[in-house]
Amino acid sequence: MKEFFEALSVLQQVLFVVGVVFTLIGLVQTLLSFIGGDADADVEIDTDVELDGDGDGSTSVVGAIVNIRNIVSLAIGLSWGALYFIEEGTSFFWAIVFGVLIGIALMALNILLLWGLSKLKDPGQVFDYNDAIGKEGKVSIVIPKSAQGTGKISIVFQNRLQEIDALSNEDAELTRGMEVIVTSVEGNKFVVINKNNL
Repeated sequence: MKEFFEALSVLQQVLFVVGVVFTLIGLVQTLLSFIGGDADADVEIDTDVELDGDGDGSTSVVGAIVNIRNIVSLAIGLSWGALYFIEEGTSFFWAIVFGVLIGIALMALNILLLWGLSKLKDPGQVFDYNDAIGKEGKVSIVIPKSAQGTGKISIVFQNRLQEIDALSNEDAELTRGMEVIVTSVEGNKFVVINKNNL
């Protein structure tokens, strides 16, 4: 290995060291991503150029492009790309130019991958209780009569079996196992009636 390294020109040695170091950093970032760490959590770049232009500073063009992952991608592409082209006999100038282009391509790929992954995020389940009006459910916890208290019903809505608080305006309590229909919504509670009373 020592003979290999000494046979390289100074520029090739620098590119080789940069390539090895940034490849190791990239591997550590990838490993941390898989085990739940965040390799660039404490690194922020403050800029005045904004994407949305509403003055809240939430996202900036430079901040979206210049981050640790993209710098690592650029350095990996530049170093290994330039070394490849130097080995192929390209002049140092053109090897560096091609290396920079490869680094920019890796940055763009990284940005596209992260953008695609951000689209996979689940914003959380947002329930629109009004979607349950007219649906049938079963009483799971007794619902007192005349809206004197709340019980619970099991109901399939928004493609999930859920247990939701419910109340009833009927003159008799609704007991466990009774089939009910949701007639309206009050806050985050369903108002139900006995299906047999329809």
